[in-house]
Amino acid sequence: MAKQSNSGKPSPFDALRIARAAETVPAAAVPAAVAPAVQTAKPPDSQLAKSVDPEYMKFTTYVRRSTHLAVKSRLVTQQRELSDLVEELLNSWLSKQANS
Repeated sequence: MAKQSNSGKPSPFDALRIARAAETVPAAAVPAAVAPAVQTAKPPDSQLAKSVDPEYMKFTTYVRRSTHLAVKSRLVTQQRELSDLVEELLNSWLSKQANS
């Protein structure tokens, strides 16, 4: 059973614990009340996280703090990821280089 905090409320990590337990425990052993959390905790099979998708690689660079904060602020309001913007900008640059 998932550990609860002193206040009696479930821990924010309960869904993760349940998902990991579901990988080794038959589905019938997972209580019906927590089954939806297990199902929504996993991404669809066709959509891997970028950190584990072999099509992606980690890319580290340095930018000014003020630039980073301004970009992140706008991306949050647009519900976009920084990595998607960087890829878009790099592809645009590559296209311009090919036309030069």
